[in-house]
Amino acid sequence: MHAKLIQTFLVLMIPAFWGFSTAHSEIFRIDGIYLVVNNQMLTRSEALDTSKTLKSRIEQSPLSAEEKTIKLEELKNGLLKSLVQELLLLDRADALGLEPKEKEIEDRLDQIAEKQPELFNSFGEEELQEQLIRDFKKQRVIAHEIESRIRTDEEQLREHCLTELKRLRKIGLSQILFRGTEQEAKRKAMEVKKAFEAGTDFESLAIKFSEDPSAAKNNGRLGFFSPGELLQIINDEAFQLNPGEMSSLVASEFGFHLLHVFDEEIPGDINCDKLSLSQKNQYADVVYGKERDLLLQDYVQELWACARIEVKDPFDSGLPSAESLPNVEDSKNPCRVRLGAIRERAMEKASSQSEKQSSR
Repeated sequence: MHAKLIQTFLVLMIPAFWGFSTAHSEIFRIDGIYLVVNNQMLTRSEALDTSKTLKSRIEQSPLSAEEKTIKLEELKNGLLKSLVQELLLLDRADALGLEPKEKEIEDRLDQIAEKQPELFNSFGEEELQEQLIRDFKKQRVIAHEIESRIRTDEEQLREHCLTELKRLRKIGLSQILFRGTEQEAKRKAMEVKKAFEAGTDFESLAIKFSEDPSAAKNNGRLGFFSPGELLQIINDEAFQLNPGEMSSLVASEFGFHLLHVFDEEIPGDINCDKLSLSQKNQYADVVYGKERDLLLQDYVQELWACARIEVKDPFDSGLPSAESLPNVEDSKNPCRVRLGAIRERAMEKASSQSEKQSSR
């Protein structure tokens, strides 16, 4: 069920060789060591190749011009962090003795020869083989240290199902609209809130306080809405509410809003207490993926805090300097203890879930 997830790389890691472009052949003229992470080293030309590859992938993607600009800025700001994270995983793989089998590499090369033969013209078999080994090592670390310790239980699936129902539902939405200054709106909203908490129904308060001309006819009720049909700021607030609840004051281009969900329509094909096998599999993949991402972030941070990281002078290569390296908070525990903390947390969680199932 999780095979697809096991093969998927996180944003944390630099993409595999198939994202590389012919920019790889443009070697920095005066090369040298750029980054050292424990026993791993990266040259300036290797770092530049990675940066150019990622830029090329963004520029050739179907994203809008605005989205591409944002992604390119994120890449620029996060390149050094991503490089460090990759070397941390490779260093950990070496420490654990995690090496791919020769047949695994040969089989993958055969697949590339069949489906992407042009890569051999750009890089050559030896270079592709080296990149495959690196990618396999990163996958092995994640599988060994993180994925093998994740467990999903029935209660987690039910909780995710309930979250999905809340996300997919339609809501019956009412509002009280205030115009004028923010200070005036806050004063009126406080008065409405006190009356609402004292038991006055929202519809009566809408008729009395709302400055929306239609409130006198519809009692403030706007109708039923699916996610995405409202202004984003209204949507984000409204879909957090349960039936009968009122929001805090929300500002938009139309004024200031107090929102109230008077009813909801739940999708009829989902029963969180009786999930089908396909629904369980679907939800398990999502729950598993979220847990995996969180644990991996913690794990990499543990490795980072204990690592020896040195960024050399990038000269005029355009690579980020040491000043752009993020700070990682130190732990009170010694590094030799800290490196096991993430695994202990994962094991504790698995044990707790097992105890829950046994008590039912």
